[in-house]
Amino acid sequence: MGTDASADDLTRRIDAAIAEVYRTESRGHAAEGRSAMRALGAFGTAAVDRVLELYRGSTSGPYEHARLLNGLGTSAVDAQAAARRAVARACPHRYVDRLAGHLEPTDINVVAEIHDPRISSLLISLLAHPDAEVRCRAATALISRIEGHGNDDRHTRELAEGAVLERLDDESLSVRAVAAYAVARRSRADGIAAYQQILRPTEPETLSFLDVQQRIGALRRGEALPPPG
Repeated sequence: MGTDASADDLTRRIDAAIAEVYRTESRGHAAEGRSAMRALGAFGTAAVDRVLELYRGSTSGPYEHARLLNGLGTSAVDAQAAARRAVARACPHRYVDRLAGHLEPTDINVVAEIHDPRISSLLISLLAHPDAEVRCRAATALISRIEGHGNDDRHTRELAEGAVLERLDDESLSVRAVAAYAVARRSRADGIAAYQQILRPTEPETLSFLDVQQRIGALRRGEALPPPG
């Protein structure tokens, strides 16, 4: 009985911390939001389990989640992501364990820079996603990890880089452009050639098209390129 009461009390305290993350995120209070995320993360693995139970659903999850999200309206998606980021950063290995080898597209930004080598493999799997936007976001997240933001070892970064480079012939220009950036970060001349190569003769003048042209110009002027995204 005492154990159940203790568990219920912990759940109530975690829920209060989740609700505070939701509240601060929805109101755009940056400093308060960071503090709320740290407070939630401090609950450790129990917070990971509770956040994912609510987010992914359980018998009571949807109802309790609705209660915590009450009044947030269109800010709910951002608030949920903030809570997941908080626990993912606090307990990355537990969070990745709970993903069970499957990364939802909505989790890309949540896990993009957390320190667990399995994240790169999960992101690589999304490079074959049928949605070009998902492929682009996954490739962009991999670039960030290749550049050291995920604290991956050299072998993992090389695997990620190879996977991104394989998208140079992707049907989507935005994905090809991320792959071309992977070339350009190693060689200015090769980068110019890669960016030129991905602009197909029938390519419509979209924002991605204009961005590629600007990047070619920047490389020719000897300027550093900002990361994609």
